[in-house]
Amino acid sequence: LELDEECANKQIELQREYDARKRPHFQKRQEIIDRIPGFWGKAISHHPGLSYLTTADMPILEHLQKIDLDDNIDNNGSYKITLTFTEAAAEYMQPLVLTKHIVFTKNKEDVVECTKIEWQPGKSPIEVALKARSDERCIDWSLFEWFTENEWVNRPDFGEIIRRELWHAPLAY
Repeated sequence: LELDEECANKQIELQREYDARKRPHFQKRQEIIDRIPGFWGKAISHHPGLSYLTTADMPILEHLQKIDLDDNIDNNGSYKITLTFTEAAAEYMQPLVLTKHIVFTKNKEDVVECTKIEWQPGKSPIEVALKARSDERCIDWSLFEWFTENEWVNRPDFGEIIRRELWHAPLAY
């Protein structure tokens, strides 16, 4: 057991080293992405694991300018995801930078930081998704529902999809 824990600590240490070495490449990638309007929104909408997103998310995601991942912050693999939107998204919400910081402990997952979204009247995709689910018309979810400090169980794991798949290979989607 002690050897397993030592092995896990060495693995995360090595992972953090390589994450730091990859950071300049991801920054350069973002400079290229900045010249492609709606890139991140299209990548999200085409990801098969996110196919249940409500269509009400799509006009907002068109204004998603940047996704940033700060991964493996500690030895438990905690992470932080930041979504940055263009000024045009102010028609729907404030603030335009959304962050969620997940900390893993031995027994559970805790949200230590989560941006509270203020929706413009009638513009919340969360309300659309909640209504659709309550009417049992569909199983749509809003990506923006993930921005909550509430326990996120038995729901789509947007954070892990962004963290493990979308962030590393957005062109695949």
